[in-house]
Amino acid sequence: MKLDASGPTSSRASNLGCKLNRDLCGQIMNYISPSACGRFTTKKENAAQLHHSPAVHSASYSSTILERMPNGELREPALFVAEGYWNALGENVQAAVHQSSGRDFTVIDSSYYNLAAQRALRDATKTCYDYQMEACKSIDDTSDHRDVVVHIAPGYGKSGLWNFTLLARSICGSKRQRSIVICPYNAVLAQQKIKSKHYFCGTNLTVYSITSSTLEKMVNLVIGFDLLYISIDAFNTLRQSYTHEFESWGVKVIYIDEFHLCLGETYRHDTLWQGLRNVKALNTKIVIVTATTNVTATKMIAAYVGIQENIITIGGASSYTVPNVAFTMRDSSNANLLIDVATHVKQRLPSSLLQNKAIHIITVSKEEAVNVARIVNESGIRAEWLTSDCTEHERVRRMAEWDDGKIPVLASTYCVGLDNAKVKEVIIMGADVLQSAGRIRPAQQQ
Repeated sequence: MKLDASGPTSSRASNLGCKLNRDLCGQIMNYISPSACGRFTTKKENAAQLHHSPAVHSASYSSTILERMPNGELREPALFVAEGYWNALGENVQAAVHQSSGRDFTVIDSSYYNLAAQRALRDATKTCYDYQMEACKSIDDTSDHRDVVVHIAPGYGKSGLWNFTLLARSICGSKRQRSIVICPYNAVLAQQKIKSKHYFCGTNLTVYSITSSTLEKMVNLVIGFDLLYISIDAFNTLRQSYTHEFESWGVKVIYIDEFHLCLGETYRHDTLWQGLRNVKALNTKIVIVTATTNVTATKMIAAYVGIQENIITIGGASSYTVPNVAFTMRDSSNANLLIDVATHVKQRLPSSLLQNKAIHIITVSKEEAVNVARIVNESGIRAEWLTSDCTEHERVRRMAEWDDGKIPVLASTYCVGLDNAKVKEVIIMGADVLQSAGRIRPAQQQ
């Protein structure tokens, strides 16, 4: 094939049939890589058009190249390869405006949030809870710049606020609002990321996470995300040392998860929670979410983050469904406490129930969590512990297995946000009773 210096005209290119266009692409590919199994960069979709099997693709092709546009978006190879072909055919694309796919809707029909819930939960009968739906519509309305305070009882879809809004926009082909979720603990962050990746499976929604140990490495690699989970300590450092990088992300919504801990964990204020001071100055919509704060505490925290005026408040303690759980008090001496807890677990978890039931033990200290897990393991029942001493690999693995219901007993120092659909009993060795009771999800309350 030979093209003159001026290239074919637009009319000549448009008169070529589909077969000739494919032949042209094939000739270009043959010129780039004459060998049938030569190594050149392409995507699986492109390889499939050339009748290459997935095995051949994996063995003979290099990784995908992405192009970063000036606005921070990542452009897929198909787009800039197509642009290269179009240039080769003599068309001028220099004036083309590159933008991410999706229509720019101010609001979307509320039925899409129910569709998102059904897709995420893999259940065609699911719909959003009333307060969940109200919050999704307020948060996702891009013309409403008011900040949002959401009180949702444990087990009633708090994480659906960010997952369902993004997924609903994806389903209807609309542009999404790039969102950050600030998590109080790395364990909660790990489990939430696992859930989001599961919910978004089969879509082009992207999820990342950043902790204090990965901040320096990841801060320049997450451009183009849809949802970013970040630990409170990493967010504090981000505001102090990476303001330019944050501004380049183009974040539209910041969720502050379990915001009641801002008051409850005063011992971590100077090193962590101070990162929330006047967070409204970042010029994003702020959404603060919790299950356990009263009106006074909510006003204090809202003022601290800079959203005391012009806010929407959704839900509250008066609207909660009273959990159908029983509280049982048992005495034990300090010397025998761990052994008594392990004995109780063995009695409550006979081998016949190990596949259908799980127990969450919440301790005050790390040592108690490690030791009670060890004693339970010695009794023949698998138990894992979860504290801040876990490595990132251990934390992710244990949270994935706990979320999947593969661990029958978990001992942790955390009592917020760690969910397991099989948990029917929580043993509280001195912790927040209300949050601990919330580990028993509504479907398991009898």
